[in-house]
Amino acid sequence: MPKSIEPAVWRRLAITAAALAAYCLGTNIPLPGIDTAALAQVGHQDSEAITNLSVFAIGIMPLLNAMILFEIAKLLFPAIRRWEATSPRNAYRMWYALVGLSLLLALIQAGGLASALEDVGGLVVEPGHAFRTTAIATLVAGSIVSISLMIIIDTAGIGFGLWLLFLSSGLIEMPRTVAALALITSSGEYAAASLLLSLAFTALALALVVNLVLVARAAPTVLHATLWSPIIALTAITPAMFTLGLFATWNIDRATDIALPGSVPWYVALAVVVALVVWLYRRSYTAAGITFPMPSAPIIASLAFIVIAGALLEQYWGVVLPLGGTQLIIAAVVDASMLVEWSRGKKAAAQPAA
Repeated sequence: MPKSIEPAVWRRLAITAAALAAYCLGTNIPLPGIDTAALAQVGHQDSEAITNLSVFAIGIMPLLNAMILFEIAKLLFPAIRRWEATSPRNAYRMWYALVGLSLLLALIQAGGLASALEDVGGLVVEPGHAFRTTAIATLVAGSIVSISLMIIIDTAGIGFGLWLLFLSSGLIEMPRTVAALALITSSGEYAAASLLLSLAFTALALALVVNLVLVARAAPTVLHATLWSPIIALTAITPAMFTLGLFATWNIDRATDIALPGSVPWYVALAVVVALVVWLYRRSYTAAGITFPMPSAPIIASLAFIVIAGALLEQYWGVVLPLGGTQLIIAAVVDASMLVEWSRGKKAAAQPAA
């Protein structure tokens, strides 16, 4: 008789859905001490303001920032990745260090946010030490809960917990964005060609990344490099351009202008940095004795095209993308890997029990 593991897969999907629902619920619980009416007014006056200041306002970001720092360290010093891969104990030590750093970053970020909120007139009901203490404790607790939900998805659910939480707000807003685009297109306020270009780019980007995942057979090393390379490249490009500009001109103002996104040299440099990061990932895994089962070139070409073409479409042609280039890459990797995992479960279910 064939064994069936589909109920287990459905259970894991249910756990993932429940964790995401809990996270989305937390993003709608307002931060204590904030005047919600004043917050709505600030958001109306300034589109850059935080209009949904919840207990999960910093959420998973401290952990993501800590992971970026760790990933850069492991790329520059492959011995760290080799040490981590040597034994489960070393991997646990690395994880504990990562969580410790993320909590420190959460504390710093929460303190900065609480102070900034007090500077906005009328936003905080009772400014002072009590508000700052409560806000910092609440924001850090929200970050801890976010990390816990990520762990639940990774261990008992299906998919990548970190990236599902990271994408949750964008995915929730995507139907509204698509509906708004359809509305303004039908009214003639948005060019139909731009809408078609947005849909075509989204479909092509998803196809490119899904193809990478399937060709690599969802190898963790390829998934890891595909997910992190654009994020690290976008994190590193501005300081790298500023440093190069400073050495070239010895003028801080001119170096700052060079580091601003939008120029042709900036996009060329971004493509170079993406290629460098992917190459460093292959080098790092190889040095650690971990298989990287496909060449770097197709990964570099796909990631550089998606990140740069997406930015050019938005900046120069005014094309609205439901998800940005980096978010598209993450969404495609997560969806494709979940489908591969589901397919493997179906094949295992079709095999006779031993």
